[in-house]
Amino acid sequence: MPGAGAARFSVVDNMDEAFRDADVVIPKSWGCLDTMGTKPEESLRIARQYTHWICNRDRMKLAERDVLYMHPLPADAETK
Repeated sequence: MPGAGAARFSVVDNMDEAFRDADVVIPKSWGCLDTMGTKPEESLRIARQYTHWICNRDRMKLAERDVLYMHPLPADAETK
């Protein structure tokens, strides 16, 4: 843990590692931008690749006790 006023930012490719001892988590939604839009089969194909990429109770337990959960949306304020 950094000292008072200090910060640390890490990019990792392991979800459990990302949550371990985190003060803030901002889980990314891996849904397609075109979810169920013009290409629903493609959206489902991509979504199936990331079923393990989920924020759940077990992952939140890996973080600091007073972790902040920040929702990642809206990803594009111009998209409604």
